[in-house]
Formats: sequence, structure tokens, C-alpha cells
Amino acid sequence: MVHPNRIRTVSQFMRHLCLLLLIALPFYLAHHWLLPVAAWIDGMPFDAGRTPLSDWPPAPAKSIAGILLTFLPGSCVALALWRLRQLFTLYAQGIYFADDNVALYTRLSNYALAFVLLVMLAKSAISVLLSYDGPAPHISVSFTHAHLFALFGALVLKVITWVMAAAASLERENQSFV
Repeated sequence: MVHPNRIRTVSQFMRHLCLLLLIALPFYLAHHWLLPVAAWIDGMPFDAGRTPLSDWPPAPAKSIAGILLTFLPGSCVALALWRLRQLFTLYAQGIYFADDNVALYTRLSNYALAFVLLVMLAKSAISVLLSYDGPAPHISVSFTHAHLFALFGALVLKVITWVMAAAASLERENQSFV
């Protein structure tokens, strides 16, 4: 049996972790556009396409545009982290099944769906940005199995949160008859 204090402790830790990730996210997303490839923590998020990275980082105007394009899907991650922080705050207070929880789950599923769609759009826009003044401008539009599974997962989350909201509404309605 899980003790409520353990739930509270884990929830408080997760709440702080979400805040830390939220603070680090803009720096993480921007560092790919501002630093040379050797200084990157990992590979380019949202794919730089066919762009050679030997001359990286790009010119300041392209870097600024790239940061803005990368922040589009990144904003969904930021909003999700903020809502997760709120959810873990409720858990730390011992509130597990309230309407506020359902509303937060619904928002999280909205952000997941928006993230998947915005990643695909941002990848295409980044491919145009990085190649428009080059010898062979191109638009890289792709829909891979990874996109399909991410879209499926986001849609499943939407359905789950819709069921949760509908069930909570039915429960409130049933309680009013008793």
C-alpha cells in the first residue's frame, strides 16, 4: 500500500522538476541556433534537414528565425510542463480526482496534439529557412511512422480526457439526483 506521504513527496519532487525543466527549456532550444555543433548537448531538435553543419551557427537573422520556429512546438512543451506542475501541486495537496485534475489532463492532451502538429510544421519551415538562399532550396515535408504513432498517441490522450470529463459530468449529474 502506498502511503499518502510518499505521494506527497514524489509529487513535490515532480513539481520542482517540472519547474526546473521549464526554466531550462528556452536555453536548451536556443543553444542549437547560437552555439557551434561541438558545443551542443545533443542533436538538432525538429531536424535541420540537409543543411551542412560545418558552418554552424547560421547568420544572426537565420538564427533568430530558427529560434522562433523551434519555440513554436517548444511552447507546447512549456505549457505542458506548467500544467504538469499544477497537477503535481494538486497531488501534493491530496487532491487526486477533482474537476481541476480533469481540466489539467484535458489541457495536457491539447498540448500533446498541438506539439505533434507543430513539430511537423516547424520542420518544414526550418528546411525552407535553412535552404532558401542556398544553391538548392528545398522544402522537406515528411510524415513518418514516428509522426503517425505520436499523432495516434496524442489522439488517444484526447479521447481519454474526453471520457474523463464526460464521466465526471455524469457523476455530478447522478449525485444531484440522490
